Amino acid sequence: MFTVTDETGASGSEFFIVSVANVVPTVAIVVSPLSREIDEGGSVTFTGVATDPGRLDVITFRWDLGDGTPAITTQSVSHRYLDNKAYRVVLTVED
Repeated sequence: MFTVTDETGASGSEFFIVSVANVVPTVAIVVSPLSREIDEGGSVTFTGVATDPGRLDVITFRWDLGDGTPAITTQSVSHRYLDNKAYRVVLTVED
């Protein structure tokens, strides 16, 4: 609220409401080794990189590694795929 008072003590006030919307975080996956192909039984490391303009927001990570492994909630995960096929890896980031 903004209030103005003159020299005689008379005053007037005005207020306004500001709505602040949440901005969706941006996310990327860094893979090591860089190749999208690994040998059966080989290990691969995925690291989530996320930015969020809401500096006080806590960012959480959730990995679905595509092979039935339970969800992993760390920023980085190393995993070994035991069967030779293509897997869809999904990283979900929330603020």
